[in-house]
Amino acid sequence: MKIHNKEFRIVEKTYGDGHKEYHAEQLLINLLLFKIWKDYVYDVWDYGYGSITWKYRFHTYDECLDYLTKNLDKKYQNIQKNKLLNTNIFN
Repeated sequence: MKIHNKEFRIVEKTYGDGHKEYHAEQLLINLLLFKIWKDYVYDVWDYGYGSITWKYRFHTYDECLDYLTKNLDKKYQNIQKNKLLNTNIFN
């Protein structure tokens, strides 16, 4: 699926006891027949001596899709809010 001109997919993992887990991946490189996908990281906390990487993992597809779209919309709004539109120089 395409969200804000970036390609994403949701991966379903089924475990031996029957429960399922869903997580989002983002397309990193798209060559002719070769695609590289990486886990979508929505936040990184860096402490200087180590860091925590936050990834989405959910029990339902709809919940994963909902959180992914909300996070991407929030990031897109922040980018649009901080975008430089005009610069004036006064003498």
